[in-house]
Amino acid sequence: MYEKFHIYQDLYEIELGKALNFNDNYFDAFVSTGVFTRNQVPLNSFEELIRILKPNGIFAVVLRVEDNDFYDNKIKEYYSQNILRELLTTRMSVLKSCSHDLIIVQKQF
Repeated sequence: MYEKFHIYQDLYEIELGKALNFNDNYFDAFVSTGVFTRNQVPLNSFEELIRILKPNGIFAVVLRVEDNDFYDNKIKEYYSQNILRELLTTRMSVLKSCSHDLIIVQKQF
């Protein structure tokens, strides 16, 4: 279906936590859901994603509320360093057993 509308051009399989084989400022946006869960993806993954995200690029990530002290705190560090700017944070229930936060940020430089 997405091919019909030319929404994406390529599909890449990568391993977060390692150097990514893309030029700096390569992507316009990222969407991540079900990826950043505690002890699954290292915190340094954000460094590489920010590196390959274009200035003013958008990163939308869904995080489990239970894990927010881990990944959310790292994202907030980027706010204080003026690397990322928060555009939206909203809570949603996906399952009865857990809630998630949708966080949308923009790269600042």
